[in-house]
Amino acid sequence: MAELTFRWLLPENRIHSIVLGFSCRAEIEANLAALAKGPLPSDLQRAIEAIGIVHPLIYQGRTEL
Repeated sequence: MAELTFRWLLPENRIHSIVLGFSCRAEIEANLAALAKGPLPSDLQRAIEAIGIVHPLIYQGRTEL
């Protein structure tokens, strides 16, 4: 779930940092592996958006580019 969320937020150019927690080395390695994969494929990105999950920036009222 953390990888999915991280990769979902990656293409958003208004987000300058994503803070991920970790409690062990394996979680750090998993976060780095997710980063290396890059953003989600566009079809999966669209499917998530179609579900109606509220993007954090929209939730905060920051809808301008």
